[in-house]
Amino acid sequence: MSLSSPRSLAPALLRAAFEVPFAWIAPPTCAACDEPVGGPRVFCPACATSVVRRPLDGAEGGTWAPFSYGGAVAQAVRRYKYGGRPDLARPLGHLLRAAASVFAGSIEIVVPVPLHPRRRVERGFDQAALLGQQVARGLGCACRQALRRSRHGPAQASLSRDARLANAGLEIEADVRVLAGARVLLVDDVVTTGATLASCRAALLRAGAANVEALALARADL
Repeated sequence: MSLSSPRSLAPALLRAAFEVPFAWIAPPTCAACDEPVGGPRVFCPACATSVVRRPLDGAEGGTWAPFSYGGAVAQAVRRYKYGGRPDLARPLGHLLRAAASVFAGSIEIVVPVPLHPRRRVERGFDQAALLGQQVARGLGCACRQALRRSRHGPAQASLSRDARLANAGLEIEADVRVLAGARVLLVDDVVTTGATLASCRAALLRAGAANVEALALARADL
């Protein structure tokens, strides 16, 4: 099922992607700066002014992304990935889970973009997998690490646009045992050129997935 016009994404949902509705989910401090927050929010008021929400009335380049990569969102993602903060998977996962609600009832498996095992050891955790688990919980479906990287290359964030496109090709393999006929939601933290997500989508379809949607927390404009 391709969701080309999800009318269910009203302004109230965008507000839900900014405010965490349950106190036990909310971080005690801002995800971007660690300032105390005065309620069930992901960002403090000062950081919130830099958050840019993107319209979710259509997928750009085949991938949905509720936020622009900048300001507090970029700061929180950098702290999460490179600052040894796996605890931020919960508030960032809430933001992603709110956006993923448009896929409710149309997705059977959530599949995170794979991290090479060597990079996982270096980082200590798999950031996309933790976000994928949050999204799957919200959709009431399974999260499966059905993709793997067949080679270890430089991190996409360190490369130019052309190098990102070349680096993403021919390095993703899929597990056919869990994908045959499945409706899949592919999840990542940030999308830039879309090359990695495109390679993952192609691998999933080759492995027998019936349909693949893609969702990232933020889109970086090059």
